[in-house]
Amino acid sequence: MFSPPIYTVIRCSKRDEFLSEMSKKLPDSYKTRYMKTPQIEKTGEELSLICIKTRIDNEVKPLRHPCDRQNYEEQNIIVDSSGGAALLRGADLFAPGIVTCTETFVGDIASLWCDSSNDPQSRSGKGKSKFILKGARFPIEECFRDQLVFLGLGKVLIPRSDIFCENPVKSGIAVQMYRPVFDCPPISNHFLESCSSEAMLQNYASIKICETFAKNLPKAYSSEYRELLDMCAAPGGKTAYLLNRLSNDKWYAADKPSRVEMLKKNTSKIETNVEIIAVDSTKMNFKNEKFDGILLDRVDKILKFY
Repeated sequence: MFSPPIYTVIRCSKRDEFLSEMSKKLPDSYKTRYMKTPQIEKTGEELSLICIKTRIDNEVKPLRHPCDRQNYEEQNIIVDSSGGAALLRGADLFAPGIVTCTETFVGDIASLWCDSSNDPQSRSGKGKSKFILKGARFPIEECFRDQLVFLGLGKVLIPRSDIFCENPVKSGIAVQMYRPVFDCPPISNHFLESCSSEAMLQNYASIKICETFAKNLPKAYSSEYRELLDMCAAPGGKTAYLLNRLSNDKWYAADKPSRVEMLKKNTSKIETNVEIIAVDSTKMNFKNEKFDGILLDRVDKILKFY
């Protein structure tokens, strides 16, 4: 299972405008949460970044462990490792992410647990770990005690009777996080798309890759701009960052046709000179093309290319 990020990093084209918008939108997201709205920080290095630090609530504790045979009034919900990772990043719990739960009802406050051994590899039969089965009844077998991780409290929006039935609910938020152990801000792609300013959740390590690339480019000698290629551009995080960082250059962003729509969406709000190419970059014809810089950060692609 993934650990919660120390910081949530957001890259934006116009930071001051985005900060103003965030100061109005983020408090609304915290109306249903136990903690107050977190402080938004500017980074000293890059002018396009803002950071929000993950906070820890050391006081929130469960009343009952899923393996306990007493205190049945306490509601429990168990998710798999993917669902646990999403909750650690500030998401609410969607119906398909529930592995099992007690007899929950709308409005209940439930403890959320992650079965850390319940991952795709284990479910496919390739993993060695034993995991909790879908719809398992409580109390959970004692052998699972050590692999269950407490994530916090949430408010039930979809009851067990609508999830484990003949025609189960297949979408929608089933549990709204109320008091998470790790308070990572609930900022989703949908949240950012609702903002008028262009912004994207960004891995800080990816930003450092982009900065290294930008700082080592040659000067544009033959024309007013350089011609640059991102060979593995989708979903578009690094591409979007570099389009803002090197806005005076001519950009080509390539990826497989199945991934291009995502790339277009994530760069649509950026006004710059970019040509998006729907092609497997390892099969591109470079004979008549020259680039001042090529970004390729996938090892498997590099080996295939050479």
